[in-house]
Order: sequence, then structure tokens, then C-alpha cells
Amino acid sequence: MLKYCFEHQRIHLQLTHFLLDLKHDDHKIVLLYRFHVVVILVNLMAVFIDTFLQRYGNVFIELAVIIILFFSLFHLRNTEKVKQSAHIFIATVSIALFVLIYINHFATMSIVFILLLPLTTLLFLELKESLVITALLFIAMALLLYIEYLNNPGNPLTQNIQALFNLAYTAVIIYIFGLLYHFSILRTFKELDSANHQKALLLKEVHHRVKNNLNVIASII
Repeated sequence: MLKYCFEHQRIHLQLTHFLLDLKHDDHKIVLLYRFHVVVILVNLMAVFIDTFLQRYGNVFIELAVIIILFFSLFHLRNTEKVKQSAHIFIATVSIALFVLIYINHFATMSIVFILLLPLTTLLFLELKESLVITALLFIAMALLLYIEYLNNPGNPLTQNIQALFNLAYTAVIIYIFGLLYHFSILRTFKELDSANHQKALLLKEVHHRVKNNLNVIASII
């Protein structure tokens, strides 16, 4: 019994270390890693809530997201391929959120997370890729709204033009702020890269002069 407890504690510590203890020089890897962990934990909470409410369709989707993101997390930790892992993360979360929205007839908080997905694309992908994916997300949302309108015309959301306008307006504002943040970070990175390049040149020049002085001293000796 004692051996089983120690083994269980060891496994628990290994899992905690795998999920939380990540140290890396690349901030994108660390940030994407934390995104994975947060979404996994949120979906675990959602699984317990939906199981209690007997919404087993939601539970199946949330468990699928947890499994896929766990393997993506393992892949990111071992390969450090940010772009590939970011694509897996964005695709998994996007598909899951749209399915949840569809089967729950927009009566879910998943709509809020859809609005935040474009920010994720700006953090980990190139600007062109981010714009394309964001456009696809907006088109998918509009298509889902149209399908909901056809299948369930009594849905208050599809009948409320003001609510739809506010939803689209909020999405655009969030993305604009994301773009401003993206350009600010990009400019800061370029400034830091330029400063590091200048320091490298100065250090190289110092090494060259020291080497010349040592050669002079060696010649005199």
C-alpha cells in the first residue's frame, strides 16, 4: 500500500513537472506551452460541469480537445516547433468551439473564446497567416449564424440585429488591438536585435584589438 502511494505521488510529480515546469529562452515556446496548459485545465473543468449537467455531447468534445492538446504539448516540448504546434492548437480549439456553438445553438460561452482566437494567431504566426485564419474564422462564424437562422429561426441571437452588430464590432476592435500589440512587439524586437548586433560588432572589435596588442607584446618579448 505504501509502495502504491509513493508510486502515485511520483507519477503526480512527473505530470506536474511536465505541465508547469518549462524553462526556455524562446518566449514564444513558453507562451504557447502555457496556452496549452490553460486550455487543458479549462476543458477539464468544463468536463466536470457538463458531466454534472448531463451534457455528454459537450463532454466528448472537451475530452477530445484535452487529448489532442496533451499530445501537442508533448510534441512542442520535444521538438520546439512553434509554428507547427501553434497550427495544431488553433485548429483544435477552433473546430471544438465551432462544434460546441453549433450543437448548443449559440447558448454557450464558446462565442467569447472565438473572439480571442485571432489574438492567438497574432502571437505565434506571421501576419499574413493571421489575417487569413482570422478571415476564415469570421466566415465560419457567419456561416454558423446563417445555418442557425435557417434551422432555428426563433433563436433570439439571430433575430437581434443589434447583438450581431455588437458581436462583429467587438471582434474587429479586439483584432485591431491585437494588431497594434503585434506591431509594437515587432518594432521592439527589431530594436533589440539591432542593439544586440551593434554590441556583437563592438565585442568583436575589442577582441580584435586585444589580440593585436597581445601579438605586439609577444613580438617584443
